[in-house]
Amino acid sequence: MKENSTLVLALALPVIFAAFFFLAKGSENKNVDPPKHDFVIVDNNSRNAFDFSIINEQMDITFTYQQVNNNGRPHNVTQPNLYYVDVDTMIAEPISLPIPADANNPSEDVQGQRINLDVSKFKGKTFNAASISPDGFEMTDNRSNRDGNIMTEIFAGHRNYNNGYVLKKDGGKFEIRGLDRRYGMKIVGWVIGDTE
Repeated sequence: MKENSTLVLALALPVIFAAFFFLAKGSENKNVDPPKHDFVIVDNNSRNAFDFSIINEQMDITFTYQQVNNNGRPHNVTQPNLYYVDVDTMIAEPISLPIPADANNPSEDVQGQRINLDVSKFKGKTFNAASISPDGFEMTDNRSNRDGNIMTEIFAGHRNYNNGYVLKKDGGKFEIRGLDRRYGMKIVGWVIGDTE
């Protein structure tokens, strides 16, 4: 050991660094209270036929029938990428919208009309439309927001949350599961009340 102390130290350093960053990552959220408000997110690139907004603390979702030109064909209307995230589990639950049966083949009478869509998941809930939650969290796509620390990149592994979206506050990060392959997601609203 004495004769090869330099070699032993060289071999031990990576293990020491790995242990250090593992412990640091494991404790990064201990000084931050977990998020308290469920929230709704949607693909920012969702089809123009749908509009998502908060009006008077209520979720307002509308669908506009496409206007078809004389020589044109209606485009295929598909479900938007809409999710409800329960902060107790941090799992993104896909929400289906009741798209009208004639959405892909609208008659002249309904073309251009806007209708409201009711979603049972949002019944009885009130929402805040701010980009930051009432308890100070904001959502970010961590794939484009790496911390630039080479040691963290090397040793932190998947715990660096660079695989998708997180809620972030004061250095704490809470990963949103189920959105790894989604890009361009945005907050629609935070749940601030629930009578259900």
